[in-house]
Amino acid sequence: PGTLVAQPIRYTRRGGRIDVGVRMEDDQPVLTVQDNGPGISAEFRERAFDRFSRKEGSDATGNGLGLAIVKNIALRHRASIALESSAGASGLRVVVRFPAQAQPLEPPQELLRA
Repeated sequence: PGTLVAQPIRYTRRGGRIDVGVRMEDDQPVLTVQDNGPGISAEFRERAFDRFSRKEGSDATGNGLGLAIVKNIALRHRASIALESSAGASGLRVVVRFPAQAQPLEPPQELLRA
């Protein structure tokens, strides 16, 4: 979860909070990373997974690849990934759900075309 933790470290203000959790839900491993940083608007969340995607007006540094890399890694492990509002007034919650049954890792077709 390096990038999943590095992103909130970069965007959460000094003194902010980042929580990382792992649990079982319906026999599926679930990884969550939640912060109280600026978050990502609901309108931008789906585009946030696109390569080189940058939020307009953002003064943050970076090349816009972080969440695209995370999504591709999740797909490789046949996991789903979702961006949600954090439980607090601000922030982002990233939820990665892995399949209940381990399967051999083969690149999904989406990765072969990239």
